[in-house]
Amino acid sequence: MTHRVAHPTMLPACALVLVMLTGMAGCVPAPPDSTRDPSPDAASGSRIADRLDDDGTIPLDLALDLFAAGLGPIDGGDADAVEQTLPSGTMAIRGLLWHWDELTAEQQATVNAVLAPSGPTAAGAPGEQVTADVAPAVHLEPAESIRGITELVAEVQAELEGLLGYRLGVPIHAGASSMAEDPDTGAVTWGSVGGRLVATGRMDTCEIAVLPPAWDLIDTPQFRTLIAHEVMHCFQYDAPDGVSDALDTAAWIVEGGASFAAMTVAPTDFFDWAWSSWLNAPNTPLFKRDYDALGVFAVAEQEGADVWRHLVPLLQSDGTSAGMELLFERPMDEALTAVARRLVRQTELGQAWESSGPGITETRGAIGIEVANGASITDEVSILSFATAPYVVHIDPASEVVDIAVGGGRGALGTPGGLSEQIGPDFGGRYCVTGFCACPDDGSVGGIEIPAGGPLGLALLREDPAARDVVTVTVRVSVISLAEACTNRAPEEVLVVRFREPEAFEVHGGHCIVQDSGDLLIQAGDGRMPEAYDAPPEHRDDVAMSIYKNPTSGPEAGSVDLRLGSTQVGGGSTIHVSPDRLSGSFALNSGYAGEWVCAELVTAAEAFGTG
Repeated sequence: MTHRVAHPTMLPACALVLVMLTGMAGCVPAPPDSTRDPSPDAASGSRIADRLDDDGTIPLDLALDLFAAGLGPIDGGDADAVEQTLPSGTMAIRGLLWHWDELTAEQQATVNAVLAPSGPTAAGAPGEQVTADVAPAVHLEPAESIRGITELVAEVQAELEGLLGYRLGVPIHAGASSMAEDPDTGAVTWGSVGGRLVATGRMDTCEIAVLPPAWDLIDTPQFRTLIAHEVMHCFQYDAPDGVSDALDTAAWIVEGGASFAAMTVAPTDFFDWAWSSWLNAPNTPLFKRDYDALGVFAVAEQEGADVWRHLVPLLQSDGTSAGMELLFERPMDEALTAVARRLVRQTELGQAWESSGPGITETRGAIGIEVANGASITDEVSILSFATAPYVVHIDPASEVVDIAVGGGRGALGTPGGLSEQIGPDFGGRYCVTGFCACPDDGSVGGIEIPAGGPLGLALLREDPAARDVVTVTVRVSVISLAEACTNRAPEEVLVVRFREPEAFEVHGGHCIVQDSGDLLIQAGDGRMPEAYDAPPEHRDDVAMSIYKNPTSGPEAGSVDLRLGSTQVGGGSTIHVSPDRLSGSFALNSGYAGEWVCAELVTAAEAFGTG
């Protein structure tokens, strides 16, 4: 009996568990977080990031709504359209500055009035570099306890300079402010020149205003996290090409990078909601993330990338693919596979299958599958672009042999002990529980041995991670008995080549062709495997070999072409062929030597499907 559960998106409120033990399939909600960030309702309501443009930037309507919700009324802005409270109002300011030329004179005047309530509020002409005068230092000190902001900013700035490896090029003016009417955000940061806010070019000062909702946090560790987030925005505004680099860049880079930096300097529960969003919603496209993208920076750091060297240069990356490749220092699909692998969160599979990071929560969002003996289950998931589908396959301790097939996706599969396999289109793998890998006739079930009860991990993404169409990936897990596995072995090998010199390895799959002339053509490797054939661990996928030989000729006649990765190995050779022509040995002058065995000889037409 097969159960199929389809879920177009992996719902952030629920870890899906597919259960065959009782013949039912269900959705088990994740347990509620024990801690929340200090900003009220931070993880409730619809996600702001869902409204980002497809390049991750802030559209005008969202910028106006964010301003209305966090900093005060503005024409065209709907505070009720934003159900999520954010700790920083910088996202709204970045969005409005990027769209400044599109604002009406009234909207510009409103922004000016909020940023400079005691100074000039002339809107200026569309496209002008400046918008308003602002007080360049502490705007307002409503309580004695707020006088430590400047010192804290200097502390945090020095720590970030040490991590980034360079000094901020401008001073930071910071203080408490009541400039906005009933603000619902904790702080806001912008760049200025001569006390006037700028949207393009270089700034000469970075301004940080701490607003009333954060005043109650002044004496808490979380306040340091908030300040560190805002100070990192100052480094972003000071990018090589000026302030605009921080305005027209994807939110996952700007807000995610600032959140990661803040949590590194001050790892508190301030961004627990962002961590939970990252861990619990793996099928969210990266370009639809903001603060919760702190997780992708943490994964890159786990993978050994120099994240701090890239935090500011990322602002100039051209698109999500380029940004991922710069951040991870590897091809984008490899980077995304690493993300999927880390989101599985199973240390039994090795440290590469677990997430860590500053202030990380215990949230788990991987899809869980449990299948009892004699049962199978098929699951379908629509993986969005730049998103992942992590799975945990729980193995019943009574299981004997587990078959896993993946269709339409790619990624990696992990087994207990740290062994990892690459998953390509139409992947099929067999895993035998310890003690159930040998058949009564001394044959093998043809699977990889795993311990009883150990989980398997699947780190899946779509074949083309960057494509924007909807792609469904299918996962099928079947648990069969040893007896069934022994009568249902993997297809027989057509060809195997075993190398003994200068190292031991094998090449499986290919063709053993007898030509009309009687000559033999042995072609091994290049991925020519029988359908559903699972090569043993000794197989090397990066090796291909061709042997051309007339069986009646002497040992020195014939030729061998050997490719090891991108290296061609040629030269003289010695080739011996058995009387039945189904096997032979070779020795190259370059030092490579071994034997080959063919299951059968075919014609060229039969080998290539032309006859």
